Amino acid sequence: MKKILYSIVVVIVFVICIAIYIRIYFYYIPGLAVSTFEQKKESLEIDIKKQIQEAWGSDNALLFFKDYGGAKYLRMDMDAVRLIDKRQDSNMPPYELAWNLFPNGRYGNSVRMAFESVRPGNFSDLYDLYYIQSRPWVGTYIVPDQDLYTIEVFNYYPVFVGYKTENISLRNYRPSLDDCCIDAKKYIQEEDKDNRMYYKPQNEDKVNKIFNLRNDYYYFQFRSFFETNMPNSYTDEFDFANFNFNNHDKFRFPYGNLRWIYNGFYKVYYMSQRSGTMYLSFNDTQYNQDLDSFVIEKRRICNILFLLLAILSIITLTMFYIRNKKNNVRKVYIEEPSANKLTAYEQVINLSNPEKFIKPYQPDKLEKANRIYSNALNNKENIDILEKLLEEAKTL
Repeated sequence: MKKILYSIVVVIVFVICIAIYIRIYFYYIPGLAVSTFEQKKESLEIDIKKQIQEAWGSDNALLFFKDYGGAKYLRMDMDAVRLIDKRQDSNMPPYELAWNLFPNGRYGNSVRMAFESVRPGNFSDLYDLYYIQSRPWVGTYIVPDQDLYTIEVFNYYPVFVGYKTENISLRNYRPSLDDCCIDAKKYIQEEDKDNRMYYKPQNEDKVNKIFNLRNDYYYFQFRSFFETNMPNSYTDEFDFANFNFNNHDKFRFPYGNLRWIYNGFYKVYYMSQRSGTMYLSFNDTQYNQDLDSFVIEKRRICNILFLLLAILSIITLTMFYIRNKKNNVRKVYIEEPSANKLTAYEQVINLSNPEKFIKPYQPDKLEKANRIYSNALNNKENIDILEKLLEEAKTL
């Protein structure tokens, strides 16, 4: 009975262990992984945002310039420039003349963009205009969008250099195209009231530091403004045919704005263009990989512990079986001699009972029977004597 109860208890315990294993393997470990890495995610988010705030410091916008040198210039057809510059808003969409007169092969898109983004007459005071094929410098201006972690990125780059008609007689003394571009950059850096407060020579390093801040899960990622916010804006979203130069929303106009810097000799036109947005991005791939690795590792430990428990249970059952078998053998071994002693004693008593030899009276056998009978009574626990007495009793 004890053996059956013990087996039932072992089975119940094993079933409970299996249930616990299933719960840990399929529910507890995944839940623990999510909890652990959500805490890590929150901690890393707080940490990266703190670093970004410290990197910005007291600045609310940053401007820096990169010099490339080796600028190339292409003199433009002033007849075509004047034709486009004299267009009438009411009867000619501004992009059409620029598209037809300045095809993409000879000039870049920035030429058409430049003429499209200003009203007529802005080139009327020039006698020479040069398109900048290879830019001598590019300015980058960054400013937080709604917070420090979503940053608008703008680029400034020169498009044209034009020499003013009022000084045509001094053309031999006019500054070079390179000097015009250099002076324009210095003006933006040092004198332009809209930009000078944001420029410092060390800003490039500061901007690179901000954009290179990262940890296991967070980093800055660039999203192109043209690809995400204005798909097909050139032909689909912006109504050039009904565009009115005297009343328009500059934020709806695609690509950017054309501005210029001038003195008595020249005008340098530069495009101010939003190129995209740097935003704090979450690394889902790394997060999921870490989550999966954690689950795999913990489940491996769970499997090892369950395997050890199964082996321990098997060893325990085996030892119980062996011990129980030995106990049964020992019990049989102990009880069997007792049964033999009782049988020998009974046989001796039965065979040597003196009453058997009184009627009919057998004096010789009676005397021998009395001796055997008496010895059996005195040695009923001694199997050796009983076996000898049994042999004598069998001869009566």
